[in-house]
Amino acid sequence: MEVFIGYRKITILLIPLFLLFMSFDVEAKTLTSIAVTPSNFTIAISETIQFSATAYYSDGTTGDISNSATWTSGNTSYATASSSGLVEGIAAGTSTIRADSSGVEGVAAISVAASVTETDYDVIKNSHFGASSAPSVSQNKEVWSDFVDLGVHYMRMPVDVPKGALINSGFLNQYDSYVTTGQNYGLIMDGIVNPRPVNGQYDTSANFASVLQTLVERYDGEGSSNMSGLLYPVKNWEVCNEITYGVKCDASCYWSGFTETNYLDFMSQSRTALKAACSDCNLLNGSQIGPPS
Repeated sequence: MEVFIGYRKITILLIPLFLLFMSFDVEAKTLTSIAVTPSNFTIAISETIQFSATAYYSDGTTGDISNSATWTSGNTSYATASSSGLVEGIAAGTSTIRADSSGVEGVAAISVAASVTETDYDVIKNSHFGASSAPSVSQNKEVWSDFVDLGVHYMRMPVDVPKGALINSGFLNQYDSYVTTGQNYGLIMDGIVNPRPVNGQYDTSANFASVLQTLVERYDGEGSSNMSGLLYPVKNWEVCNEITYGVKCDASCYWSGFTETNYLDFMSQSRTALKAACSDCNLLNGSQIGPPS
């Protein structure tokens, strides 16, 4: 409304009375969940890693609350967490790392592996030590729970590659689990890769070498295709271990029909594939029973 007072015009804003008594509901966003990263990670004793916490809100927004969250470890005998989310490995084992804010909690698992010093690792990985099994053997099976530290930090990782093997996540996950378990005892894997016949037939050396290259690339500690949480890269790989020739290998023998020519071809193709994946990895010659003259 406009009114004139003298020669001046004044504008007056009239507000309907009901608006003065009207209430407006504004919904405040609430914290719905927290994601803690990294998850399922493995560190060594005395090693530290910074965890982070991401908040997810009811309105669809997110935010970094790493500095404001309350951090705790589920088992401080194995890992501790500082007020800022810095986690330190205390002893070999597993724990959970929690971030709490406003009554909402996020959780991530962590494993702590027994320590192998950098010097130890350099000595071990270059020793060409071979496939000595540190855990004791029970009923011809390696039993992790029977492990005794004998000062031997290698553990054999046997891989049988059947003819036509598909290298998918299921194939690799079983060896990821094997490597992770070994790391928890401070063990470095020694890869032992053999072609496995299907209906008496072996795969071609080219296909076998392709599988070997994929395995080496996954565990060599170089590049983005490595297993998550890999602590101790695998640098030594045996191919065609304990091969048997001639009269000492009848039709029921694992190596039946595998000739000297096959062996040399597989070794040659394997070395090319291994070095293409990892220049400082070693191709080892496994023991032979009744080798050709």
